[in-house]
Amino acid sequence: MLGKILKTLLVPSIRTTINPTFKLTSTKRTERSLVKAIICAGLDKEADLVPGCIVVCDLAGSFADHTGIYIGKNNRIVERNGDGEIKKVTPHAFMNSHGLRTGITIYAAYSNGKIISSPEISDRASAEVGNKSVYHLIFNNCHRFTAYCATGVEHSVTTFDSLTTILEEKFPNLRWVPVKDQYTKK
Repeated sequence: MLGKILKTLLVPSIRTTINPTFKLTSTKRTERSLVKAIICAGLDKEADLVPGCIVVCDLAGSFADHTGIYIGKNNRIVERNGDGEIKKVTPHAFMNSHGLRTGITIYAAYSNGKIISSPEISDRASAEVGNKSVYHLIFNNCHRFTAYCATGVEHSVTTFDSLTTILEEKFPNLRWVPVKDQYTKK
């Protein structure tokens, strides 16, 4: 684990810079990194979660991504998990409830410098809680669920990248901002 963290710090897979006004900028809309999380924490630029915001964390050591919708009520995120069930979980469980979930940080989606959220997104996610369907890693996963909640339309979303493409159509200049630690504590 320490080796992975050091590799991330010393050889980031993305280009993150700090401009002279101390705003974190990135070159890729799907980008997240430990370096970015540390810098944002140091500059007090982390996100506060609000009901209806879109969240993501890493799976399998940044190999994959897991997305959901923060609904607020008792600090819960609605997700489609690996057995196809849509359920409410704590942010900690969102990141760590399965062996492949290796999240250290949750990131929230921002568009044009503002967090993406709405009561409609939260309501769509809440209405799906308890539904269960056959999970499929490609064709019926968390990203498809998140795209539906965010847009109100069913999309053929297969990956995090395809989700960001759908989100950017509705929410331009998409970026991912680390969430304050207070939300992710047990």
